Amino acid sequence: MNLNAYYANEKTYNEKPSNKRGQPGQHDSALPSAQGPAALFKSTSLLDELYISKQPQLPPRRHSYRHFAGDAMQMLQTQRQLWQCNRVGQGVTLLGRVRVLNWGTITVGDRVRLQAGRAPVVLFAWRGGRIDIGAGTIIRSGASLLATGTIKIGRDCSIGPYVTILGGLSAVCAPQSQEGCSTPRSTPTVIEDGVTLGSRCLVAQGVRIGQGSVIAAHSLIMEDVPANSRVAGVPGRFMGEVA
Repeated sequence: MNLNAYYANEKTYNEKPSNKRGQPGQHDSALPSAQGPAALFKSTSLLDELYISKQPQLPPRRHSYRHFAGDAMQMLQTQRQLWQCNRVGQGVTLLGRVRVLNWGTITVGDRVRLQAGRAPVVLFAWRGGRIDIGAGTIIRSGASLLATGTIKIGRDCSIGPYVTILGGLSAVCAPQSQEGCSTPRSTPTVIEDGVTLGSRCLVAQGVRIGQGSVIAAHSLIMEDVPANSRVAGVPGRFMGEVA
């Protein structure tokens, strides 16, 4: 075999193809392996950027029209249902319905939440009656505050579903040596700060529940409760201190 012819054929085979101008170059469809994947990745990322930049940028939900419309409707609904109250604080939220019958004085503090999902919350103040609800208190569905006297609820209390709180005249019975009871007098019903009332509790008129106490569900409270106490039963009995 002629070695000169062999080397001539190998040189021709290894030469790079020429472009249209006759200079050494590359085919349009052929790219070196070192640049092919990088160039392909670069082009793909560029297309993604162009695609993303063309997509409409929606504003966050907190700035959306529906968010502001929902807040406005909630505020109007709260004002419409609580218009009979003498004072309604800032940030009061209402879920569901509330029935307000006010011939006395009803004040609702700041950030009070009325969660009347299943049954309406009832606020009733007769002539001379007064209901004061502290800031941050939660009153759940079906709860009833009935005041012919005074009901005072502190801050950050939790009133469970279907709880009944009475405020009015309480008769003070005389000693056993005397007959009958004294003239009824108005003793305020006071629920101090941070008290939790379980569902379907009944708080009689003239009772004071101390700060941070927890009342179990279905309890009947007819006597004063010391602070940080756990009470349960009918009538309510002291079960221990809150840990």
